[in-house]
Amino acid sequence: MVKKVLTQSFRYSAVLVASKVFSIVFFAIAARLLSKDNFGMFSFFVTLSQLLTTLTDLGLRQWYLKRMANKPSKDLLSRALEMRLMIGLLTAGVLFLINGWWPKLPMLILWCLMISLVLEVFFTVADAHYLHEQRSTRVGWKVFWRNLLMIALWVPLVLLVNNEVTYYSSYVLYVIVTSAVVIFYFPWKLVNRFSMTHLWEMGKIGRASSIYGVSDALSMAYGKVDGLIVEKMLNVAAFGTFVGLFRVLDGLNLIPQALYHNLFRITAKKDLFSKQQLTQITLIMAMTGIVMGGLLFLGAPLVVWILLGESYIADGVGLLRVFAVIVGLFFINAPLNTVIQSSNYLKKYLPIFGVVIALNIVLTIMFIRVWGMMGAAYAMAISQTVLIAANWIVIRKAYKKSYFV
Repeated sequence: MVKKVLTQSFRYSAVLVASKVFSIVFFAIAARLLSKDNFGMFSFFVTLSQLLTTLTDLGLRQWYLKRMANKPSKDLLSRALEMRLMIGLLTAGVLFLINGWWPKLPMLILWCLMISLVLEVFFTVADAHYLHEQRSTRVGWKVFWRNLLMIALWVPLVLLVNNEVTYYSSYVLYVIVTSAVVIFYFPWKLVNRFSMTHLWEMGKIGRASSIYGVSDALSMAYGKVDGLIVEKMLNVAAFGTFVGLFRVLDGLNLIPQALYHNLFRITAKKDLFSKQQLTQITLIMAMTGIVMGGLLFLGAPLVVWILLGESYIADGVGLLRVFAVIVGLFFINAPLNTVIQSSNYLKKYLPIFGVVIALNIVLTIMFIRVWGMMGAAYAMAISQTVLIAANWIVIRKAYKKSYFV
């Protein structure tokens, strides 16, 4: 089983890595052609879109996988889509009202953000379906084509128009490309007709998946709050640098994410995944993370120059080297986190995770005052180490007390 899970995960992650390469190429081009402020704003747009999508997802993907693993249902996909569409539309409306009261985004960018939030609903539901069907590579290809189309459409536009038009066209193209991928990716034939009689059932789904939603929200906060604090305490240019290099960490983190997606449906079933198998996978992931993190540490100057340009080297090399250390920590934590997420111990674990996030926020604020952007990276490394230790303690108790479904 361990070999099969790892094989599927590395195959899936290979597609995701290829997709991330195109994403990195796009942002590398944007960093060179846009001003630092405009590049920072576009990075803020993408980050905010991802953050709001996770917050409104309510853990639907994990709940769907666990429910289908134990109580399969042909109508579950349709009910999940209905529930998420209602939340997505409501979120877009609230965002519009908030921006009207406290203007932060230009109207064009705001509308692109609202539309993208609704489109992401279809990605979330379709991802859950394909992961249950053990077609994880299809999920990866979705990201691949989305990033490839962004480059194919945006780069020619850059060569034909001026910088200001290029800047605003980035948001419009983001929506157009997302719409096109949704049309071809979503399993439309499996969707039943919408009915108001399903509202009660949608409410039940929302309540059942909310525990995973809280977990996802905390995970997103843990991964994104550092950059947001950098933007608030420093400036949007620093935010662009931080997020631009954090994308490298995100890219290497695709392997742990792929493992999570493939392993979750296995650990969700009772007594199907032993502690010995968990130890084996954790050791393999640790060795892989150390190798990849080491290569990134040594090649940091070259990576910064390729991705963001020569003007970012002075501030970026040290930051990327700290991220290289965090890469190894992410790899170690991936299998531990998967087992906890799929267990009945999740509700008891969330307060511990919340404490680690609070620690990360406090350290980030303190360290930024001393070391600037580097302080945020130091805080992340410390909190990730604490999280791994906490996860291992929780897992030992969980296996001992049989908290798994």
